[in-house]
Amino acid sequence: MLNPSPEQEKEWDEQRRYHFARYCWVHQYESIQCRDGQWRTWRDIFQRNEGITLYQYAEQQKRKQRNREESNEKQRTLFPHSDSQR
Repeated sequence: MLNPSPEQEKEWDEQRRYHFARYCWVHQYESIQCRDGQWRTWRDIFQRNEGITLYQYAEQQKRKQRNREESNEKQRTLFPHSDSQR
């Protein structure tokens, strides 16, 4: 895409961070040697690159998910038959 909008850039950055976090979560205790010669775990690499710990990011995502679920539940309460009429 030639000149993506700021919204598109933000969405891509969120997706990149999400997938990087997933990879780091699975491999968080594995160490790799970085370009500077230091050995670091993926958990440490995530924190250095993203400025937030892997656990903080996971909690942040859990809160977002809960908020989405609560919002969806409120929608179902306000408009109980809207899904069945489609």
